[in-house]
Amino acid sequence: MKHTFLKMILIFGASMVLANDTMTLSTSLQAIANLNAQIAAIFTGAAYVAGLMLFVGAIFKFRQHREAPQQVPIGQPLTLFGLSVLAVFLPGFLDLTGAFFNNKSAGADGNISALPGNDSSSGGGGGGS
Repeated sequence: MKHTFLKMILIFGASMVLANDTMTLSTSLQAIANLNAQIAAIFTGAAYVAGLMLFVGAIFKFRQHREAPQQVPIGQPLTLFGLSVLAVFLPGFLDLTGAFFNNKSAGADGNISALPGNDSSSGGGGGGS
């Protein structure tokens, strides 16, 4: 499953490159690197949708708990509510984590220059200052 997802991403990136008139290695690699921003946006949107769906599920479970407290424990709607809050605020946590650990964004905002391995400030050499 994981390998098929990566193959789909590479095929999609290659098809975007083939749509251009000039095809070089650098343009194809740049198109694949730009896919990171689109993937981050997809995952951010999916996190918001999942959070909202979990919140709706928590409301329904709480209603079920009010009707039959012996069948539906209070922990189920509270757990769903906690997961919904976590899913809605997950993209913000990723940016905060990236800013805390390496003084950069984690890439969830679509800025691919902040992703690991794409450090344009260093000249490609290993040593630091």
